[in-house]
Amino acid sequence: MNAFHEDTFWPGWMHLRLKLLETQRWQLKATGRDWFETGKATVFGPTSGAVKTRAESGVVVGAGITPVGWLALNLQSARHWADRVGPADQAGFRAIDTLHSRAMELDDDEDVKDLFDEYFREQINTQQRGLEMVEKIMQALLDANRTRIGDLAQGFAVSERTFQRLCAEAFGFAPRLLLRRARFLRSLAAIREVDPAERSAAIDESYTDYSHFIRDSHKFLGKSPRAFLEGQSQMAVKSLEYRRKVLGQSTQALTSAGD
Repeated sequence: MNAFHEDTFWPGWMHLRLKLLETQRWQLKATGRDWFETGKATVFGPTSGAVKTRAESGVVVGAGITPVGWLALNLQSARHWADRVGPADQAGFRAIDTLHSRAMELDDDEDVKDLFDEYFREQINTQQRGLEMVEKIMQALLDANRTRIGDLAQGFAVSERTFQRLCAEAFGFAPRLLLRRARFLRSLAAIREVDPAERSAAIDESYTDYSHFIRDSHKFLGKSPRAFLEGQSQMAVKSLEYRRKVLGQSTQALTSAGD
C-alpha cells in the first residue's frame, strides 16, 4: 500500500461507512481479528478494543449507530458482530447499493447528514420489540454511580439471565464488560482535558488507583493511555473535538440513545 494513513478508532458502538473512491484501499483491524480489506460499504460491530485503520487518500462518509438504532434497523445480533468489521449487507443492511449510489452523487458535504437521516428513517422500525429497555440500559451505562451488574440491572423486571442475554444480543457484550468499558472511556475522555500532572485525579472514582486505570488501558487499547493519546492523528483529535462540541461527548460510546 502506497502513501497510507494510519489511525485508531476508540472502542465504541456500531458504525456504517461508505467508501466513495473505488480505487482507494482502506483496511481495518478489530481486536483479535485479521486485517479486513473494505469494499464500498462496511459495518463496524460494537468493539471492546481499539480498531486499527490504514488507508490511502480517498473519501469515506458514514454514521455511528447506537444499540437502539441497531435494534430498530432489525440487523443481525450485535453479539454476532462484536469486535468485527465486514460488508454491510452481511449484517442485514438493506438498500445499501442505493445508499452508496446516492452518496456518490452528492455535490455538497453538507448533504451527507441529510442523506443518512433519510436512509435511517426509511429503514428503522420504531415499534421493534425491546427498544425501550435497550434505551434504558444505554442511559444506565452513562451513570457513573452504576459500577456493578446489580446496579446496572436495577429497575429492570427481568431475571439476571435474561438481562445478560439482552445485553449480549443488543450491545454485543456481557454487562460486566460494558460497565468496565464505560468506566474506562469516561476516564480516558477526562484525562484528555487536563494537564498530565492532573490525570490521576481525573479518572473515575471507582478505580482503586491510576495503575488500575493503566491496566484497563492495556486491555482496551493495547497500550498505556499516554501512548494512545499521543499517537492519535490530527484528524482523529479534530473528530473527537467536533463530536464533543455537537453531542457533548468526545466518544460515541458515551452519548445517549437520543443524541
